Amino acid sequence: MEFIKSFLEPVKTDNGVVRFQIDGVNVSNMFYSIALYRSIQEFARTLNEPELSEILDKFSSIYSIKNLGIGVNSYFLERDVTNIRETVDEKKPMIGMKILLGELKHGQLRKSVSAKRNFFAHSGFLQEYTLIDVSEEKICVRWIEDKKREIERWIRDPERN
Repeated sequence: MEFIKSFLEPVKTDNGVVRFQIDGVNVSNMFYSIALYRSIQEFARTLNEPELSEILDKFSSIYSIKNLGIGVNSYFLERDVTNIRETVDEKKPMIGMKILLGELKHGQLRKSVSAKRNFFAHSGFLQEYTLIDVSEEKICVRWIEDKKREIERWIRDPERN
């Protein structure tokens, strides 16, 4: 913040006062990205396990008006969590079995036409990257290991192809 404040200060020259042109959209996006990154870091420190109820609870708090101000994302997350729970209840996978979400839903894996778009559209629960692990009382989710770098690139730079 101090750096940006100093950057915004007018500079006196022999020819008058110069102000630097700032692109407000990019500055806003930068602050949004920093806030989202810090919230995800905090979330990671407090998460016990990647269990659906805990993910919904923690991310709803992060998305709230008090934090990021994107509460509408909570509705999308709740929809996606409910969809996974309903699929598990309907398909009843074996306890302890780890299965890709797409295989659980459709009986076979279907690849997304646009994996990155579907990743963001479905709260990170991409059918071909999300493993479901059902225990007696919990449904845990995680991404398959060899896709984590790709997901990280999407999160860091969603507009890049």
